[in-house]
Amino acid sequence: KAEKLDAAADQCAAITSVLHVSGAKVAENHRQLQQVGITHIVNATAATVPSTYPAATYLNLPLSDSAGVSILPSVYATLAFLHEHRITQSGREVTDTATHTATDSKVLFHCTQGVSRSTTLLIASLMTLDRLSYQEAYTLCRSIRDVTAPNAGFMVQLQGWEKGNSLWHWQGITHTTWRLQLLFPHAWEGAALPTPVMSLYPVEVQ
Repeated sequence: KAEKLDAAADQCAAITSVLHVSGAKVAENHRQLQQVGITHIVNATAATVPSTYPAATYLNLPLSDSAGVSILPSVYATLAFLHEHRITQSGREVTDTATHTATDSKVLFHCTQGVSRSTTLLIASLMTLDRLSYQEAYTLCRSIRDVTAPNAGFMVQLQGWEKGNSLWHWQGITHTTWRLQLLFPHAWEGAALPTPVMSLYPVEVQ
């Protein structure tokens, strides 16, 4: 496992033409980010890894890699961040082009090692943008970045979202002025609770 992690440390894995994932080493390598063309960064370790690349717009999420932590606020914040910056397609080849618009954006999801937190948020984004099942999104991510491994609690929550588990029936989460059930209507069925994500979880957009 250590050898795999060492090999992946310098990898900025292009899961699709738009969505990328890495660990902190890549996120701190400004030259590599520039070469890849990263325009937006979802930093899942904002509490420990600084957001320093000036050419990118950041979403900073201090997400703890613990099986008991709810990923719900971070997932909603991530999806709203993508939509706010008009990133409404994953970059994966799809047949239903009417629901996907062209974008020159490239998004990097990163945590410390690019194993659990960042891949969890990327998988949730794939599930929403492309209507993939958890297994489809996970398999795609792992086929390109073989250290992909959401922790057990994160995996259960992602599977619960797919199955309509009550944990995921918090429909009224807001990030800035957006309501995600309007932005991604295929992902939710309609019921809404009024609590904004911003009051539940500290996120920062810069």
